[in-house]
Amino acid sequence: MLIFCRSDLAAATLSPRIIFIRILLTMPNQEVIPHLNMSLEPTFLTNRPTEADMQERGLLSPNSIAPALQGKARTLQKAMVKDAIALQLASRPDAESLHDKGVHSPGSNISPSLLPAAHNLEKCLKKDAVAKSLRERPTKDELITDGILSPPMA
Repeated sequence: MLIFCRSDLAAATLSPRIIFIRILLTMPNQEVIPHLNMSLEPTFLTNRPTEADMQERGLLSPNSIAPALQGKARTLQKAMVKDAIALQLASRPDAESLHDKGVHSPGSNISPSLLPAAHNLEKCLKKDAVAKSLRERPTKDELITDGILSPPMA
């Protein structure tokens, strides 16, 4: 048998958490521990999360929807997101059209996210090869001695 204060008779005004704590407090000797009983209520009320916090964490739905419909609303919202993703996937261009536009090269083993870096690297390698060829090309005198160029006419 549990013993509650007279104010507890109106249990509808107490939150389920406070009722549970009072039940726990009265179980050992079936009497209320006064100093614990009085100190717990204000701390729970002051540490209680706000309605906005609970909505952000997904524990509470907006008040505009009836509680009986909140589960159906969540299911409908998930179905709408699923349909939107399916529509986007169906309307995306195929690999052949991306190749024609130069966005994707066929048969490449490179991830699409790395393609721009790979193209830049390829461009830099070609640029370095041309610069090396220009640095190592023979001079005009060497070309004349090798018989590739004719000597200038005076």
